[in-house]
Amino acid sequence: MAYTKCKFYGNLPKSIWICPENSVFETQTRPACFGGGKVQKNHGEGPFCVYGKACCFLPYEGFPVPISDFTYSAYSQLIYSITDNGYTFCNYHDYEGVSKPCILCHDIDYDIEKALRLARLEADSHSLRSTYFVLLNTNLYNLFSGSSNAMLMEIMKIGHEVGLHFDESNYTQMGNCQDLLPLEKYIQKEISLLEQIIEHPVNAISMHRPSKITLESNIAIPGVVNRYSQVFFSDFKYISDSRHNWREDIEGIVLSKKYEKLHILTHPFWYTEQKQTCRDKLLSFITSANRKRHKDMQSNFSDLDEFVLQEEII
Repeated sequence: MAYTKCKFYGNLPKSIWICPENSVFETQTRPACFGGGKVQKNHGEGPFCVYGKACCFLPYEGFPVPISDFTYSAYSQLIYSITDNGYTFCNYHDYEGVSKPCILCHDIDYDIEKALRLARLEADSHSLRSTYFVLLNTNLYNLFSGSSNAMLMEIMKIGHEVGLHFDESNYTQMGNCQDLLPLEKYIQKEISLLEQIIEHPVNAISMHRPSKITLESNIAIPGVVNRYSQVFFSDFKYISDSRHNWREDIEGIVLSKKYEKLHILTHPFWYTEQKQTCRDKLLSFITSANRKRHKDMQSNFSDLDEFVLQEEII
């Protein structure tokens, strides 16, 4: 059955598909609306679909907005499609015995605020809980700062798991780690520190840009799941959006239902309200750091505006 193409306005959570009168819904597995919404008739241009207080998608074939757009609406479509194609979201601790499990995780490489934005979307719009891996030793954010700590605690409060994103380059030269025992010692040290920060056990770790020897070593920490354990690559179909690029056709993989188990890694940093290029996202993040530094300085340097105005910051 061929669907009439609908016109799309905006992005989730405020979006509308305006469809002509001959749009039909008989073949939908969910009545009328992708996402379980309610059909509203004839607001001048034909029926459209409302999901809660927000609008969502009408008859679709594939993904109306490509996941490669890296927008929040595209991400929401991916979540809906995963469940519509028979997968069940799980974590690293409860996937066994689940039919068609999908483990969803996120690396917080640059920006905790962006991670919180995605975590809220998952929890509020999809009732979804996933795992967020956070760096303890990075120049880009400070888990001991009040604002960063508050955001991380909120991610946990709304139901997500926080795990350690371990960067071995802080302790070794990349690709030249010959002795794994000290590395395991440092992992356990960072786990202990992170547990003190979040006041909660840390039961999962992920390596940040791991060396070849680390990947091949299948490092095991008692009581802690290593995301890079061989089981999560041999038994699962692993897909990642590293460097603003899905390395494989995730849309096709999900729709094909070919794989019994999915293991999906995303980086919250890449997702935005509107479609942007990778360069634009990087440039915006770098320049906004200047404005943030000015704001932080205001609480530590009296009458800062007498010397440097916010308007002067690029």
